Amino acid sequence: MTTAILHAAFIPFGPIKDVDIPLDHQTQKNRGFGFVTFEDVRDAEDAMREMDGKEIDGRTLRVNKP
Repeated sequence: MTTAILHAAFIPFGPIKDVDIPLDHQTQKNRGFGFVTFEDVRDAEDAMREMDGKEIDGRTLRVNKP
């Protein structure tokens, strides 16, 4: 998973402020989760409702508030 793939998957819901996929400090590989921050909370709520359980790049998403 890359930030570009995550951004492309969520941009249909509205303007995005930031996409972050934290890396493991030892392996420099992603840790299996990421954050998408929307400009509008309503867009984030729509994305959570629509994207939870969807598959992207071979991974099933669990979408919720941090």
